[in-house]
Amino acid sequence: MTEHVEGTLLLDGLVEGRLPGELEFQDKLREWVSFAAKLGPSFSLDLSGDTFSLLPDESPLLASRLGALPDEGLRQLLTNLTQAFPEGFPPGLTSTLRSSEFRPGEEVQTVFRFRPDGTVETHQRSVEAKTIAPREPMSRQRLAITILSVALVSLALLGVFSIFFDVAEVTRSLVSAVSPLDPALVEVDAGEFSDLVIVEEPRSGSHPQELVLVLRRGDGYPVDLKSYEKALQDSGTLGKRLAVEALARGYVRLEMFDGEGAFVGFSEQRVRLLSRNERVELRVLLPRAPKVAKIQLTD
Repeated sequence: MTEHVEGTLLLDGLVEGRLPGELEFQDKLREWVSFAAKLGPSFSLDLSGDTFSLLPDESPLLASRLGALPDEGLRQLLTNLTQAFPEGFPPGLTSTLRSSEFRPGEEVQTVFRFRPDGTVETHQRSVEAKTIAPREPMSRQRLAITILSVALVSLALLGVFSIFFDVAEVTRSLVSAVSPLDPALVEVDAGEFSDLVIVEEPRSGSHPQELVLVLRRGDGYPVDLKSYEKALQDSGTLGKRLAVEALARGYVRLEMFDGEGAFVGFSEQRVRLLSRNERVELRVLLPRAPKVAKIQLTD
């Protein structure tokens, strides 16, 4: 029986689906792969004719990168994939994806399946496994000697490193990457949606990198055909008109930017329930690095 290190996770299987006609969807798939890699899992994207497949890297990864509940983190990640499909195009996704999380003497196996409505369901079981603990920390004496040796080498390298790089900026980036998500530091800009929906204060979700956004219907929200036509007439700008049409379709796009304004990733979110309910809750997984400083609602 193979020994596995406790606290690690393996992925195997495959995710497959049909490609919509629009070429932009292929870019969305590539962005999703990049976004997933920032959270931990690495996928290879294969495009063939009108189909695509996503094959996970089978190398072990730290389960903690996906949060306290790795299976829930993966479920949210796959849910984001289904939300990238255009309205009216059934995802038709199939999955044989399975995760194996190793705990002391135990392997937690989770299978991920797509329902016809695009949601993700999981089936889980635990089996006995031969595991080994992570490497023991060094003794204090050996650790002190190692730290001293590394410090001497680091001081020598720092002089060279500082010639080419801003050491303070690099340090800030490293600290930012490992800091937990603080919803108060994420600005949410409704943009052209500002009088159509009201965005409440974001809060943390069950996953360490999950942000929960609540949207409420604004005064200009199109609840029926008459209010939709009026909203289009009053739009005034192309951006406002596209925002009205996006709400009518039932989907909005949340684009993420770092503190410098650079694009980080996106999440396609379903908001169709706003046509029946006063509010809808959106759950968005943010990458650990680079840190997301702003979320912009777009069409």
